[in-house]
Amino acid sequence: MGIIDAEAIGFSYDGGVPALDGVSLTIREGEFLAIVGNNGSGKSTLARHFNALLPCDSGSLRVAGLDAADGANLWAVRKACGMVFQNPDNQFVSSVAGEDVAFGLQNFDFPDGEIPARVAAALDLVHLPGFEERDPHTRSGGQKQRLAIAGVLAVEPDIVVFDEATAMLDPEGRQQVLQLVGELHQRGTTVVMITHYIEEAVGADRVAVMDAGRLLACGAPQAVLTDRGLMEQARLEPPLATRLCWELEDMFPVKQHAGDGGGEERDEAAERGGAMERVPRETSGGRAAAETGAGLPAERLAAPLPLTDEGLVDWVCR
Repeated sequence: MGIIDAEAIGFSYDGGVPALDGVSLTIREGEFLAIVGNNGSGKSTLARHFNALLPCDSGSLRVAGLDAADGANLWAVRKACGMVFQNPDNQFVSSVAGEDVAFGLQNFDFPDGEIPARVAAALDLVHLPGFEERDPHTRSGGQKQRLAIAGVLAVEPDIVVFDEATAMLDPEGRQQVLQLVGELHQRGTTVVMITHYIEEAVGADRVAVMDAGRLLACGAPQAVLTDRGLMEQARLEPPLATRLCWELEDMFPVKQHAGDGGGEERDEAAERGGAMERVPRETSGGRAAAETGAGLPAERLAAPLPLTDEGLVDWVCR
C-alpha cells in the first residue's frame, strides 16, 4: 500500500466525456512522481482528486490511509495532501505575507501560540526569512510562488502536489521552485509534480504519462521518456538530448549482421533503463533506416539513451 492508492478512478465533468477513465496508480511514501501529458490529458483532474477537491465518480482512492470518498475525512485528507496551483496570485488571501501563510494553520485549528513560529519556519523553508510583513502581490513571480508554497508547508503535509506550479514563471523563478521541490523530496516529503515541461520530469523517481483521461505508462524516467512509441502516442516531446540521439540514429543507423542478436541487445538496454508498466498498444514502427552506408558504433545499441546534456556528451563520445 502506498501513501496514495488510486484504483480504477473514473470522473467526468457534468456527465460528459470522461476526464479520468479507469486510472489506477500507487504513489509510495517519500516518492517524487512526475505526471506528464498534453492539455486535456487528465493530469490536473487526477491531482485534484488527491486533495479531495473533486470526488470520484467510480473507483476508490485512499490518501494517507484515509478513504477520500468519506466526507468525514475531507479536512484530514486536505491536511495530509497540500496543493500548490499554477497562479500564485489566486492563492493569496491577505496583503500581508505572514497572515497569508498563517491562513491554513488557522483553518486547521492550530493553537494560536504556535502559529507565529510555524509561519517563520515555513518562510525559512522556502528561503524567504523575515518576509512576514511583506505584501505578496508586490513580489516577483518566483517569490510569490514560494510564499504560496510556504502556506502549504506550514501545516506540515505528508504530500505536496504541484499542479503546473512553474507554468507562469520566468526561468529564474522556475528554477527557484524546482530547487525547492528537490529539497522537499530530500527531506522525505512525498512530491507529486504535474507538468507539461518534460525536462522537469527527468529528476523524478518515476514518471506517469497520461492521455485522454487514461494512464498510459508509469516507470523510471530513463525507461519512460526514451520510449519513442510512447512519446508519439502521448504526443509529447522527450528531452532535447533524447531527441538528438533519435535523429542521429535515424541518420546513421547501427549496422547489424543477420543473426547477431541486435534485438536482444536493445531489449537488454531497455531493461537497464528502468522498469516501466505500460498499457499494451500498437506502435508506429521502428526507427527509419537511412540509405547511407555510415553507421554509429555498435556499443551505443546497449547504452541507455540520455535525458540530459551531460548524458548526451557521454553518449556521443562512446
